[in-house]
Amino acid sequence: MSLPATVIAFEVNGDLSAQGFLFTENGAWPHQENQSISIAGNFELNHYINDNFQFALEAFYRIDENDKERTQGDLRLAEFLYFTDNWELTVGLGRVFWGSTEFVHLVDIINQTDQAEALDGEEKLGQPMIHLTIPRDWGVLEAFALPWFRERTFPGIAGRFRTPIPVDEPAPLPTPTATPTPEPAEPTTTTLPPTATETEQPSESVATPLPPDVNPLTGLKVD
Repeated sequence: MSLPATVIAFEVNGDLSAQGFLFTENGAWPHQENQSISIAGNFELNHYINDNFQFALEAFYRIDENDKERTQGDLRLAEFLYFTDNWELTVGLGRVFWGSTEFVHLVDIINQTDQAEALDGEEKLGQPMIHLTIPRDWGVLEAFALPWFRERTFPGIAGRFRTPIPVDEPAPLPTPTATPTPEPAEPTTTTLPPTATETEQPSESVATPLPPDVNPLTGLKVD
């Protein structure tokens, strides 16, 4: 009796790079240095679980000595891919590129731009998504479910390639405080003064006894 062999394949790639800028003129705004050095690392992992199931991971991190907004990390890719001969389904953090033959990729609207990393708009952030692809003879049908969108990154106040008006991080929303519930007021009893009707009580009539020699029916004295 022979058991089927399970093949588990891994593909790991990585790179480490250094980047430097040297400017011959001073910056247009304060806090901008004439030189800048940064180090970036990229890690990629592809795991082929079986013939139809694959997992892909790509992580990126950069450290910049001047611009704190450029010191950042991001999961560019962290997705599970299941594919058959008729359709493909991708779930997780993914990146979608459209218009690869164009100089400016105007139709790349699925992923948010990482503008702190590059000004040309080519660097994209990983986007949470569910991506269904159905190839046909006449073309490819794609459907996306995007739970939420990523915020675009911008160079910080010390970045040499920042905008004239620096874009800061959004201010945190104020934490709502619980409003104390007022205690219910105790019921008060108001005593009203007695009315004239209540104060004038009817007088009771008292029967006066008659003498024994007086007839109670006629009121005449009987001899």
